[in-house]
Amino acid sequence: MKTQPFSFAARFLALALFALLSFSPAGSIAHAGTVPQEEFMEQEESMMRMTDDSGTKKTYKSYRSNTGFSLGFEADLSILRKSRATGNPVTIDGLDYEAFDGEVDLNTGFGLSVMLGYEFQNGLRLEGEVGWIRNGLDELDIDRPGSLLALLGINPATQMPCVAGTEGCVGYSMLDEATREVLEQGATGKQEIEGHDSAYMFLANAFYDFHVLETPFVPYIGGGLGLVVLTVEVEAAESALDGELLLEDTDTAFAYHFSTGVGYDFENGIGGRPMTLTFDYRYFGSTDPEFETERGEDVKAEFSGHYFGVGVRIKL
Repeated sequence: MKTQPFSFAARFLALALFALLSFSPAGSIAHAGTVPQEEFMEQEESMMRMTDDSGTKKTYKSYRSNTGFSLGFEADLSILRKSRATGNPVTIDGLDYEAFDGEVDLNTGFGLSVMLGYEFQNGLRLEGEVGWIRNGLDELDIDRPGSLLALLGINPATQMPCVAGTEGCVGYSMLDEATREVLEQGATGKQEIEGHDSAYMFLANAFYDFHVLETPFVPYIGGGLGLVVLTVEVEAAESALDGELLLEDTDTAFAYHFSTGVGYDFENGIGGRPMTLTFDYRYFGSTDPEFETERGEDVKAEFSGHYFGVGVRIKL
């Protein structure tokens, strides 16, 4: 049977009126009459707990989005990548040496940082950071020994290498070519070393805090640019060069990092101030610093790695 236009319109208006009454304050009150009194009171108390004295609904955003200065501290675990070290051809005592080429393996290290920042209401956070890190050196895998050979000599009595300059040791430049070739072959490969690299970092950082969750957890991403002042000290720990100082120098390089992490907000932290506990991952790198070995050869090295940090940031 065909539906009359008037009948269809009447049904549509009836449905619309029912929906309007259901979602209106009057409809809500009427519906509340069907809810048990005890349950209705619990709902009202819950809503009041989420409301401050001014009647504004209180969320984790409300105290986290205040602008202002903050002071932060962080401790890091640093895992540096293997550092490729390359030198230049050099002439010592009339002998020409090929460019040094090798790879340095570093131990896991640690670092400390302090940050002064300013937080904007839109989630942007700017910081100035001063940090320090230190990693021990473990092993040197030598492809070409370069000027390291200039530190070698040979003991005439044993025909074995010895540290140049010690009593009864003939300087490398005085050896015949065949002996020098033997020494060169013995100086390649993996060699144990001792020493460390330490760095001071001076960085300008920018982060964005994502205030999208109605919880104390605040994810963030960011990065920074600046300078790193790197000091390296390397000593041989085995074979003919045992105990010999190979390199001790300092250089400054351009530095950068990319970071991501999550913060956990405390409304009443240290001294009653808002505080954020942070868990941070950072990839840190720099342009290649250049160092001078004890025999005058310039060597470039890589400096980059992964950092895992735990810190605290306090609103001032």
